Amino acid sequence: MLSAGARRAAARREAAFRELVEVWARRSGPVGAAWFAQAVERGCSDVYPQTKAWAASLGCPSPQPAPAARPWSGGQLPPVELRLARYSAPYLRYGQPHDASALLHFALPPRPAEDPAGPWWLRSMELGAPESFRLDTAAFAGPGTLELSREPDRIGAVSLHAAALAVVVASAPG
Repeated sequence: MLSAGARRAAARREAAFRELVEVWARRSGPVGAAWFAQAVERGCSDVYPQTKAWAASLGCPSPQPAPAARPWSGGQLPPVELRLARYSAPYLRYGQPHDASALLHFALPPRPAEDPAGPWWLRSMELGAPESFRLDTAAFAGPGTLELSREPDRIGAVSLHAAALAVVVASAPG
């Protein structure tokens, strides 16, 4: 941002800001690109017609194929990094009971066919009605093996970094 604003010639400054916005829009996906297009259009009422045309083109990025399902060798998950962990205790709001919940965000390394130095993927996992939730700062200590205990229709427990993160989900009634 500072580098783009430091350009002396107006045309170079404009080109640098356009490139910056295009990179941000491209990285944010179709929804983010549409948001960028609307924001730029709102802010460019007194600019050149070619800038308005460029802003409109931001909302129409070239379609990118959806990423293929990540291949797991032998059912083994790749090492993951915990990026966010949230626990909400059960509560009563306006007379309506709400169950406890846990939300976990993990960063996963690039797919095996991709450049190992490429960007990591973010994935989230929402767990309803956890019986216990344990979190220690060691859970954020870099990549580790995610251990999942699965039941027929749901995940029963999640553990990372020798139980620095440990979530046990309540058993289904019945």
